[in-house]
Amino acid sequence: MQQFFERCDIYPCTYDDFLNNNANLYQNIYFDIQHFHAYETQEDNKRLYCVSPKDPVIILVRDPISRLKTLVNHGWYIKHTHNFDHNFTMQEDPYDVVNRKGYHNEHYVFTSNMPFVTNGLLEFFFSTWSFDYNSVVSKLSLHHNITYIDMHEIMPDNAFDTMTKLAKEFDFALPSMDDKEFYRTRRFGVTSYILPLTCIIHTHDGQTLSLHITSSRIMKGIALNINNFLFNDKHPLLDQVAFSMSREDLQALQEDRETLDKVKVYMVKFLDELKKRIDYIQRNNKHENDILEIFRGDRELCREFKTMLDRELSHIKAHRPDIVSSWKYYQEFERICVEDHRIG
Repeated sequence: MQQFFERCDIYPCTYDDFLNNNANLYQNIYFDIQHFHAYETQEDNKRLYCVSPKDPVIILVRDPISRLKTLVNHGWYIKHTHNFDHNFTMQEDPYDVVNRKGYHNEHYVFTSNMPFVTNGLLEFFFSTWSFDYNSVVSKLSLHHNITYIDMHEIMPDNAFDTMTKLAKEFDFALPSMDDKEFYRTRRFGVTSYILPLTCIIHTHDGQTLSLHITSSRIMKGIALNINNFLFNDKHPLLDQVAFSMSREDLQALQEDRETLDKVKVYMVKFLDELKKRIDYIQRNNKHENDILEIFRGDRELCREFKTMLDRELSHIKAHRPDIVSSWKYYQEFERICVEDHRIG
């Protein structure tokens, strides 16, 4: 939700900002605690004591089975680097360039270039990724203004209306009607962990140019979109992928006709390989039913996950049972526990 808040001029505040007690910072900020990993929880919980009882608290929640599915399908850079602007040249095979997203097992070893799910991987995810809902709320026992937001409320069809509702409730700037398309765009798309990329181009006169390839929604700063310039024919990915250059680099490329022609030919091949890679991943993405099938065959895994969820979902079950009842995959998980495995 961070990007949605920032679009409404509300910005995240760090723990140090709270400790410094800088009053000027408290005009349009929120304190953001993202409990992703279990090992972060203890340190993050200390920060909860910085929150005043009068401060409103928003907790984003999701069907736990859907969350496990997303973790399974998430993937990461195969080379396990945080180089978000990986450079390549036209001497490299486009197949190898786009084959940079992999999937690891429970030992964090990358073993596949497509999503997969095993009993051990699920246990790894729910033991290392935090599901600490009630553990957070228990540190906020004096708070009465706790608002739960379900994941479906910030999905593309609902995000604008949800942010409008929150803006009215918590008195911050309403989202602009001009930004409606921004709220309808998925933050984690089909090109995640494949793009962004930067093609380094060398001209005949010795110049080095940068051609940025990104998701259309995060095109490089003031760079110029050159999709129409590079491609004569329509390609199915051009509504999702942006090719961009600085004005100076574009001019230099236009002046080197031979190199420009090579770039155009190469980038068509690049798009074709990118589409094959995306289609391959999409075909092999796992569904919530794949997660549930693992639980159907493993009573002990069910018991471990249910024990944790019974503890961590107690507050939301008491205060927003409507949200929990809307989680159809969690409801099926509960049925599996009780009816199939006789877990009370």
